[in-house]
Amino acid sequence: MRTVAGANIVGLILGAIVFANFFLLTLYVQQVLGYSALRAGLTFLTTAGTAVIAAGVAQALVTKVGVKPILATGLVLMTIGMVWYTQISVDGTFVSDLLVGYVAVGIGIAFAFVPVTIAALAGVADHEAGLGSGLINTSQQIGGAIGVAVASTIFTSHFTTLVKEGTAQPAALTSGFEWAFWFLAALGVVSVVATFVFVHDREIASSAAIEPEFSSSN
Repeated sequence: MRTVAGANIVGLILGAIVFANFFLLTLYVQQVLGYSALRAGLTFLTTAGTAVIAAGVAQALVTKVGVKPILATGLVLMTIGMVWYTQISVDGTFVSDLLVGYVAVGIGIAFAFVPVTIAALAGVADHEAGLGSGLINTSQQIGGAIGVAVASTIFTSHFTTLVKEGTAQPAALTSGFEWAFWFLAALGVVSVVATFVFVHDREIASSAAIEPEFSSSN
């Protein structure tokens, strides 16, 4: 059950990154770049579309190379996306400041969520599958709430300090977002480490081998 616990730890961190990422980017594109709410929403189609395409690829790769490599790859891509966003600028554009991050995060989301869900159910009995599924979903939701709270606190604190020092509001906002994204990048690194420490493909493979045998014997 170590992998199940590890998957929920990773899921909590992943939820924190994903929810806070969209929260911060929504504020940035509207308050700094001046996008309308509709235009801001349309930009996220890049991430959504990439995730839909990458999900099928992730599913196929998990069966061939295992859960841990794909999960780690997804989390690394998420971390790269967060680092990319630390370079956003006051006069940024979609192509120069956001596109690479949007694509990296889109692939990362698919490559992370598919295997972490599989890992969260490793060794879980059939009659407890609903509990295992609910647990990983709850971990992600709790992580999202914590991530948004902490990231917004970092952003607001830095923004307020800069404004009091006389920094123009757009520059102060952008700097606040950058600090928050550095926090999310750090979480990404922690999630990769947690994957290598707690998630074990051998445990997942053994549980997959046991379940069919158990089912056939009944």
